Amino acid sequence: MLVAVNRTALPALFLPLTKSQARIEHDRDDALVTEHIAQAIDDVERLTNATIFERTIAATSWEVAGAPLWAWAVPGSPNWISLTFNNVITFGAVDADGADVGALYLLRQADPGGVGTAWLQGPTAQPAQPVSFVIVAGARSLDDIAPALRRLVMRRAAALYEYREAALPLSTEDLVSEPSLWRPDL
Repeated sequence: MLVAVNRTALPALFLPLTKSQARIEHDRDDALVTEHIAQAIDDVERLTNATIFERTIAATSWEVAGAPLWAWAVPGSPNWISLTFNNVITFGAVDADGADVGALYLLRQADPGGVGTAWLQGPTAQPAQPVSFVIVAGARSLDDIAPALRRLVMRRAAALYEYREAALPLSTEDLVSEPSLWRPDL
């Protein structure tokens, strides 16, 4: 199972917004602020269970039942799978012969760009041969991220910058108090 994470482009896209949030008018700390943005994105991902950093996930159907990548969504229903990541950009599935079987699977997402769950529905019968999945999840641009999550990343990065010389690490409790993060329609 392969999981690759793109951590270079997204923090750089956040840089101008975060500098505005933190009221930083110079360029001498850009590398430090970019590092704080990457940490802030990690913190927000852990707190909200949103997939922000772009990841490529590869697995086979035979790994599905035992791997932490997937969790069965409906007990006794092997064709509905709750994904442990969301914000899926692309999905592909091929069988052992290399034939594209992606059309046999349906991907559903609640709140794309936000914190909602992604679900995969497969064929009702277990395939006779393993199926290889390749899924890309995350964000490729700031527009792919829900506004509440963008604001949370900027606030967290600005706090990390402001308290960059603090003896103790900041708590994520300040993020929990963000009132508009949780969406009532999910």
